Amino acid sequence: MINILHMPLYEAMFGKSANAMLEASTGISQRTWRAGGPKRRMDPNEPWRRAEKVVQRIEREGELPTEVIRRFADWLQTSDPAIGDFEVFIKYFELLGCREYPQTLSLARSLDSCNTALTVARWEGAPSNFRQTLEDLGAWRALGTWLNESGETEACSSLLKRLETARSWRDLSEVIGHLNLLAWCQLLACWDVETQETPFWGKTSQPLCLWVQPGRQGEGLYRGRALFRPPMSALIDTSFLLATGGKEPRRDMIAGKGGPVLMGHDSEQPLAKIRSGRRMLTMAEFDEVWCNFTRGTERRGGAAPWLLFAAAHFFTLVFLRRDTTRGVRSQRVGIDRLYKVIWLRYLDDFKSRGASFATAPWPEHLKTV
Repeated sequence: MINILHMPLYEAMFGKSANAMLEASTGISQRTWRAGGPKRRMDPNEPWRRAEKVVQRIEREGELPTEVIRRFADWLQTSDPAIGDFEVFIKYFELLGCREYPQTLSLARSLDSCNTALTVARWEGAPSNFRQTLEDLGAWRALGTWLNESGETEACSSLLKRLETARSWRDLSEVIGHLNLLAWCQLLACWDVETQETPFWGKTSQPLCLWVQPGRQGEGLYRGRALFRPPMSALIDTSFLLATGGKEPRRDMIAGKGGPVLMGHDSEQPLAKIRSGRRMLTMAEFDEVWCNFTRGTERRGGAAPWLLFAAAHFFTLVFLRRDTTRGVRSQRVGIDRLYKVIWLRYLDDFKSRGASFATAPWPEHLKTV
């Protein structure tokens, strides 16, 4: 219900189809998954035996960081079988970045509970039951508050009218879409603030994810010829700045020239396609780009900014319409006002818990507020 973005995000981040990822994580063939999945009941221990074989294959092929996959497989074996999508998402990035985010993980579990309740209401009742569940969860009140505070009063009124007058589930599609947007903005905003609870390179707290929001040509760091600045392009530029200590980006990096060559390619063309929006940057590629950027710097060996990677994929998926041959064709809406409102709420919440944040200012070209 509010987890419909997970699979498209995973497909983009790993560069694999859903069936290919299911095969990689379970050992069950893509053909079986395309046919609807396994037909026989499996022994309770069989998934873990298959998972061990998958880890061994990944170790042989060097496809992803072996220690991360092994820790993730170990964690899955000790987790509740009913674990939700949001929790799995955050836990993987915790293991990838070798850092825990307890408040964000707690929020992820709450979102999973909310998703379960809304899904049950969807399949067991009429739209009126869905409305009541939204009210019971406080989800509708939160969405209305944040939309109004971000200046989207017209959108809030329109959604409220749709919710009250809906006679079918199709009538609620726009409402469900906004609930998905709200859930992901909450998750990213909480993760954003918690990332900075341990001073982020000694700089003051600000909405970091807005570094990679989609922008018009001439805004932010990227001033290329394209009408829009795709989040993937902003991710590359911002990562370069963070890796080199926040200095102004090199002219050749901004132009998309002179950048690192991705593994398995003998030219810079793949990065040029990523910059234009014709294709996405996968997790393995981003890790490689970060290693290239940090080579010879004090950031070498440090974890890549995975928060920005996840945010760039989210912004691309939700707010941009992409064309595989012409790149980004159009932009839906901006997100900065809504995201800032939610981010400030979580910042206040962390401060009320006693969290401390650095006060040194960011360079002018890296400020988001």
